[in-house]
Amino acid sequence: MNINKLKFPLVVKPSDRSAGRGVVKVNNTEELKIAYKNAKSLSNNGIVLVEEVLDGKQFSVETISENGIHIIVAITEEFFRQGKYEDDFLEVGHLIPARLNNKEKSKIQKETLKILDAFEIKFGACHIELKLDINGVKIIEIASRMGGWRNTLIRDAYGYNINEMLLNVSLNKKMKFKEQKNKFNAIVNFIFTKDDFEHYKWTRKKYPEFISDDFVNAKDDTKFFYASDLLCSNGFYYLKIPPKTDMKQFLPKGYK
Repeated sequence: MNINKLKFPLVVKPSDRSAGRGVVKVNNTEELKIAYKNAKSLSNNGIVLVEEVLDGKQFSVETISENGIHIIVAITEEFFRQGKYEDDFLEVGHLIPARLNNKEKSKIQKETLKILDAFEIKFGACHIELKLDINGVKIIEIASRMGGWRNTLIRDAYGYNINEMLLNVSLNKKMKFKEQKNKFNAIVNFIFTKDDFEHYKWTRKKYPEFISDDFVNAKDDTKFFYASDLLCSNGFYYLKIPPKTDMKQFLPKGYK
C-alpha cells in the first residue's frame, strides 16, 4: 500500500488491545508512521488497524445471546477527553442509560441485532462500539466480551446482575430477562487530572449518597501526568443519580 495516497485523518490502533491502548488519530504520513510503530509494539499478534475517522457521538451496546437469540441489555453513552489531547480518544466517563430518543435507540438496536447475526453469534456476551449521526449508525468494533465497568453500571441503573445472566447462559440454563425502565442514571468517571480529582472530592462532600462505589488512588499531593489510556487513570468512581436529579453537574468536564 502506498501510504502517500491515504486520505487523512485516520485512526490507528492495535487489533487486540483494550482500554484505549495505542489508539490515536493521525493527520499525516509522519504521524501515521509513529502511531503504527507504537500500535505494533503494543499488539500481541503484531496486527495494526488503520481506519477512517467516523463522525457522530459514540455509544456502546452490551448484549447477551442464547441459542442465537439476542438480548440488548444496555446502551452506554461514552465521553472522551477534550482539548489538547482529544485525538487520543481517551474515555473519561460512561453513562447508562444513554440519552437517546426513541428513534435513535431503535436505530442502534436494529444495527446491533444485524451485526450479531452477521457474525453468527450464538452464545455469550458481546460489546459493540458505534457512532451515531444524522446519517445513521456506523459500527466501530465488536468484541466477544462484556465492556469494562459495565457490570456495575448496569446493576446501578437497572438492578440487573449481568454476571449471573452470563453464568446461566454458560450453564445452559434458561435466561430470564425482562426489559425495564432504569431506576437510576449510572455514571462512572475516571480520574486523570487535578480537575477530575477535585470534581470527585466535591461530589463526595456535597452528594455522598450518590456515590455507589469508588476506587480512587489520587491524593491531595498527587502529581498528575499525561495519560494515554484507561489503565493510566488515578482511579474511578461510580454514581447512582436519581432520575429527577439534574445529572449534568456530575458528567465529565465539558459535557452537558
